Amino acid sequence: VEGYVLPASHARKGRRHQFVFLNGRPVEDGVISRALAEGFRGALSDGLHPAAWLWIELEPSLVDVNVHPAKREVRFHRPLDVRDVILEAVANALKPVSPVVPVRVERPSLEDLATDAVDIAPRTAKFSTPQPVLAKWEKAETPTVFPKEEVQTEVAPQPPQAAGIPDFRVIGMLHQRFVLLESGDGLVLFDPKAAHERIFFEKLLHHEGQVLETQGLLVPVLLDLDPRDLDLVLRERMALQDAGIEVEAFGGNTLQIHSLPACLIVEEPRVFFSALMDELLHDPAPGARFALDRVARVLAKRASSLAQPRLAETMPLLGELFQCELPYCAADGRPTLTEFGMRELERRFGLTKG
Repeated sequence: VEGYVLPASHARKGRRHQFVFLNGRPVEDGVISRALAEGFRGALSDGLHPAAWLWIELEPSLVDVNVHPAKREVRFHRPLDVRDVILEAVANALKPVSPVVPVRVERPSLEDLATDAVDIAPRTAKFSTPQPVLAKWEKAETPTVFPKEEVQTEVAPQPPQAAGIPDFRVIGMLHQRFVLLESGDGLVLFDPKAAHERIFFEKLLHHEGQVLETQGLLVPVLLDLDPRDLDLVLRERMALQDAGIEVEAFGGNTLQIHSLPACLIVEEPRVFFSALMDELLHDPAPGARFALDRVARVLAKRASSLAQPRLAETMPLLGELFQCELPYCAADGRPTLTEFGMRELERRFGLTKG
């Protein structure tokens, strides 16, 4: 398998931006599409599909190409093996090439990102180190480094830049919600709530089988549930425990909750857990209701809603964010940073043609 995948920011509602060639012939197959989507799990909102170009070479004896008159649909004899190969390749391609060494790279403007996906050439993600391609991990060319211009605006002293963070300068706060940053090529809007969501999500998802640090509740939370819902929660108690939530039956139709993840600060645990259980039990999202990635995503979303953006915490928060595998999107696929490049700003103010 070889090919290209674009960052999550290029995802679309349909699959028309997925091009798959099997032994040189264009094909469409659900196994491949699902493997691509699974490789982007945690980076895309529900209903969005990644853009990709894949070339697959397979022994002809391992695939049946005669299931469709035009031979566009195929049937793999070993679909799980095909899925695993594609899934591993996508996961590796999305990992940063050099997550520790700070690198300043060229960033596309909004004008560039608006190009139709059919005409988009593979490129690096905004602000990030070059992304590798599938299977043939050829590194991108050395990124262009832009000298930072001097700006005569009076601002508060800038905290030290942590390793791995793009060269941002904090400008101020917008309506106590978003942080304005200056980048090497324009203006960046930073969403601290989305950043908290991504950080919390990866903390829960990637504790590598170790016991997640939890905090016991001084007063256990008691929730009355429908008998069927209570039975389901108790059957899935180990999945919840993996996410730092310890539960047990209290009697009747009552669930008792003893703990929550240590990295989560909740002032009203009962209200928080009531909403959490309601979403886990009744949200029509596809997939297992208590799969760790889904529990982590729901927890992260609710945890981020409690976060209060503070300007003084911007650089430490960015430092944590850029230690994540996918720093440019929240757990539900929303962007954490949006850039308005100088070329785009100049065009909007009529300073350039086009």
